[in-house]
Amino acid sequence: MAARISDRKIMQPNSGFETPTRIPRGSLLVVVRGMILLHSFPVATTQVEVAINQDMKSLTPFVHLLPPLAEQHRIVAKVDELMALCDRLKAGLAESRTRQERLAATLIESALQAA
Repeated sequence: MAARISDRKIMQPNSGFETPTRIPRGSLLVVVRGMILLHSFPVATTQVEVAINQDMKSLTPFVHLLPPLAEQHRIVAKVDELMALCDRLKAGLAESRTRQERLAATLIESALQAA
């Protein structure tokens, strides 16, 4: 889940520096440059207007792209169906392992009795 930026600190640039672009509320911020990218990919959504530095980019305004509700229900139904299939496959594997262990024990017992 993305962080939410809900507090701001306005810093006035020194003379000779460009005034930062204001990023509106509801934007998605992404770090695109910096050492932090070696171990994580930070993103955040803005809850207030902010200014960012050159290490970040924004998608403004950020639109949450969700499929229509009917499609969401279809996706959930398909995931449930696939999870049930996974459960059946796991149960089948467990049963096969049990059968294999019983067969191995029977073969060993038969071999020892024949000797």
